[in-house]
Amino acid sequence: MGRDDKKSSWRAGSNHLKGMGKIKGSVITTVTAGYQFAPWLALEASGEFALSERARGNQYRVGAKSTVWQSAAKDDVLALSADMLIGDARFNQTYYGVTPQQSRRSGLAAYRADKGVYGYALGANWTHQFSPAWSTNVAVTSTWLTDKVADSQVVERRNDTGATLAVLYSF
Repeated sequence: MGRDDKKSSWRAGSNHLKGMGKIKGSVITTVTAGYQFAPWLALEASGEFALSERARGNQYRVGAKSTVWQSAAKDDVLALSADMLIGDARFNQTYYGVTPQQSRRSGLAAYRADKGVYGYALGANWTHQFSPAWSTNVAVTSTWLTDKVADSQVVERRNDTGATLAVLYSF
């Protein structure tokens, strides 16, 4: 969805970013590979690649997921996850950096956000299966930004926690 340089009700943005310019939305594809080491432990790596607006860069994730509890009927599953978030130089600079031109327009200090690990995420996920087709999923994820990007003036909070509730139908 990109990012706006003003507060928006439908995509990321803030009036604090006025003068930074908009980051255009992009069509992306995600490639994921993983391995299940045990019924309770899986490792996974994924890359999110821009198919349009490629100047925004690409991001990657490496992590582990562990099933910590499963009901006897196997209709309830609780899993925990830990991920390392990585951006290439273009991604980190696009979302967290401030170029000299943006600095002049916005009044924010110039900041170069190089490639590398930009954050860590911890999550908890509960799935309840009502029937072979219907299920619910509740997820809570907390993300912590590293010094590589958190020192940028575009970052308002180093930590962020979000929740998702989904009703799923499989066919």
